[in-house]
Amino acid sequence: MFVLSCGDAFEPAINNLGEIVYTQSRSDGTLSIASTNRGRLTSNSFDIRFPDINDNGEIVYSDLVAGLPSLTLLSRVRGPLFSGNLGRINNWGQVSATGFGTTPGPTRLLKYEIDGTLHELTGPAEISSTAITDDGEVTYVSVDPVLGSDVFSTARGQLTFLGNVVSHAANGIGEFIYTVRLPDNRQLLFAESGELLWNGVAGRPDLNDYGDIVFNVPVVYLVNGVRVGNFAMVLLTSRPNVYHDRFHGKGMFRPAHRAGAPLCAGAVGSGGELVNGVRR
Repeated sequence: MFVLSCGDAFEPAINNLGEIVYTQSRSDGTLSIASTNRGRLTSNSFDIRFPDINDNGEIVYSDLVAGLPSLTLLSRVRGPLFSGNLGRINNWGQVSATGFGTTPGPTRLLKYEIDGTLHELTGPAEISSTAITDDGEVTYVSVDPVLGSDVFSTARGQLTFLGNVVSHAANGIGEFIYTVRLPDNRQLLFAESGELLWNGVAGRPDLNDYGDIVFNVPVVYLVNGVRVGNFAMVLLTSRPNVYHDRFHGKGMFRPAHRAGAPLCAGAVGSGGELVNGVRR
């Protein structure tokens, strides 16, 4: 496990080349999208969120656009795509998201083709995360007030049967991970197999085809005697040499601290620990 950032970076996504994009909070309260390879990528906005990246380096994210009534799903290559949020992009340029589609009213699960065709994959639904494989399969977390929330697939049907799934991610070959919320508000991270990967509080995760996983973890600092919350950005990988060579010496990359210690120097607490001390 490696800690990539100890503050102001959250909602990370990773491609198969190891480039990580994330939402970055600014000192003036605005947000922007940034990359571990390319630095800051967008101008500041109060509404920009949820970046994703494919192996071609194309990045999608949501933001408010002047003259449009709702959040717009944008691409740094193609510009505004459609009214949407929670977007994910595959290596062909297809995009999954939530949005209104062509039907006014509550949001639906959407799939955007490279030719500009927009498909409505569900009726009105509350959806907390989406993902799309390189075969065009869309997975998503559906939130039902009676049955709870679980991971579903447009090709494979219901994939989890827990009722308390918060978020998920799927890679290009269809493997998925997910977080679940317990009554004590811990948000645990699990592999598709049910293996517990993170025991604590894991934010919106992502994984690539190599099984490298990124997510954010809350950390707490004491500032003038006041507890102040922030985020650590964490990478779990079975290929540590790949990332050590990439990030070493850049001032934003450090190996995991000993078990039980805060993730970040100076923090008085953090949201969890790696299970069994290893990734896979």
